[in-house]
Amino acid sequence: ASELAQLRSTRLSIIFQDLRLFPSQTVRQNLEIKRQLAPYHPASVIDEMADKLGISHKLKSPCSTCSYGEQQRTAIIRALLQPFEILLMDEPFSHLDNANARKAMSLILEECKLRGATLVFAELERIDFFPATRFLNL
Repeated sequence: ASELAQLRSTRLSIIFQDLRLFPSQTVRQNLEIKRQLAPYHPASVIDEMADKLGISHKLKSPCSTCSYGEQQRTAIIRALLQPFEILLMDEPFSHLDNANARKAMSLILEECKLRGATLVFAELERIDFFPATRFLNL
């Protein structure tokens, strides 16, 4: 179990469909918890990523007061704050409009390129702006 926990904290990051945020904690607290548990980026990156995804104004708000789309963007940032070689995404854009999904995908691809990481993306429908190298239909 400790080997799996080590793998999860250093080589694998996941954007869950069900988000798994702490509702009573602020957006920043949700992000900072993850960043401190598995450091990769400095704290200033929280502000940069929140700005890119349009949730800077929510950093001091409890997650429970954020829209589902704002929570989804928080969960995306949280996954990008830790070290990873593989990023798993389970319907990460299900509650985002096309413009916000594109911004999120751009940030995700930027982070994967920075790390040389593999991205595995599970989605119900094909997304035209996802630059897949291989599709598997299950």
